[in-house]
Amino acid sequence: MNHKGRLLAVWLDNNDKYTIQNHGMKTSLRSDTIIDLVLKTPTISLAPCGTLSYTGSDHLPILMELNGINLQDNNYIISKTYWKIYKNILTIINPCVQKEKEKTYQDKPSKWFTFSQQLLEALKERVTIYHQTAQQRSTLSSSLRLMLKQKHYLQIKYRHGKLEEDRIRLRSWNKLVQYELKSFRQNNWMNFISEVAFPNPTHCWKTVKRLNKKRTASFSAITENDNIYKTPEKIVNCLQNHFSSRFIAPTLNMDNSTDVLAFKLWNELSNSSHEDIELVCENSDLKFTTQDLKSIIRKMNTKNSLGFDKVSNKMVKLLPECYLTIIILDRTTTIDYQGHVSDQIVITRGAPQGSCFGPKAYIVNLFDLPQIFECPREVHLYVDDLAILYSPSIYLKYIKQTNEIQTRITTTW
Repeated sequence: MNHKGRLLAVWLDNNDKYTIQNHGMKTSLRSDTIIDLVLKTPTISLAPCGTLSYTGSDHLPILMELNGINLQDNNYIISKTYWKIYKNILTIINPCVQKEKEKTYQDKPSKWFTFSQQLLEALKERVTIYHQTAQQRSTLSSSLRLMLKQKHYLQIKYRHGKLEEDRIRLRSWNKLVQYELKSFRQNNWMNFISEVAFPNPTHCWKTVKRLNKKRTASFSAITENDNIYKTPEKIVNCLQNHFSSRFIAPTLNMDNSTDVLAFKLWNELSNSSHEDIELVCENSDLKFTTQDLKSIIRKMNTKNSLGFDKVSNKMVKLLPECYLTIIILDRTTTIDYQGHVSDQIVITRGAPQGSCFGPKAYIVNLFDLPQIFECPREVHLYVDDLAILYSPSIYLKYIKQTNEIQTRITTTW
């Protein structure tokens, strides 16, 4: 067994999800070792498999028969979440959750925050049902669908009759359909560009999500000052140090009177008891209640898309008031890159950084613009700004190359 084979054998021994079905089966004409493996999961019933005596290549074909597998043709899975049940269950189990916090997670704020995220995610999945549908909503307009249907009718009629009148009618109708389809694509593209250029960033990101048609290659390195990190471990450590430094207390200038007053006030609040702080708040004109916090959270956009913590805005908006401390106190975050998870980063101040980090990670991981150019000399990415250095050919006209690039952008996007 070669080096890669040993690594595969160790992986299969440590992984209980897959088993080898063709032990001792010779599948190569040039080697006695098992080159072609048949792996199956415990949920699949696989009948005995064997090789066929067909020597068209140096590998023998394997015939397998799978039992108990249902094929789904043109079926789509649609999910439906019962949000009222989600909110009611959270209210009912609140006393048990508080007891669990005092019993198990009293001195473990980071683990308590992780447990809260997992609780919300598990409850959301529990109140979600899935059903299949055999039809998906068409993106074409009803008029275009009728025109295509009429075109197919004329095609069938001409194939059967071969009349010159039907051929001319089919040709004219085909040109009309092509013109309408081209206009439809151009209108969609212009609408897309106008929505991206909209000054509201939320409106922009809802539109940019349409670009994520297929996953492109992830970034392979991070440059920090004069250092280049290429391995996943170094990339995760670099990101962890970067985001950990964001929550470090700022350096105060003791020669500045404002910094001195802020430092004294912070020390007084840190050393005071909660009763004293509540008493001061009650006698102050600047009151901030739980209802005020709830009204601020309700102003969030109702988005069902999940972030890195698998908690959506809608899940947070439907939280009862007794759960609001979960998303404010004892907050932590982790960075997961290609299966390498960083240590927990404690967020001691500021707003949750998921909304800020999400768009940056989207741009870094899912950028298609460099693929439009055949041979870009240099591609530089800084946060969400992408710069490409492209050298045009000296043998072709510049306007022709510009038109080709624009055509690639329109075709790809």
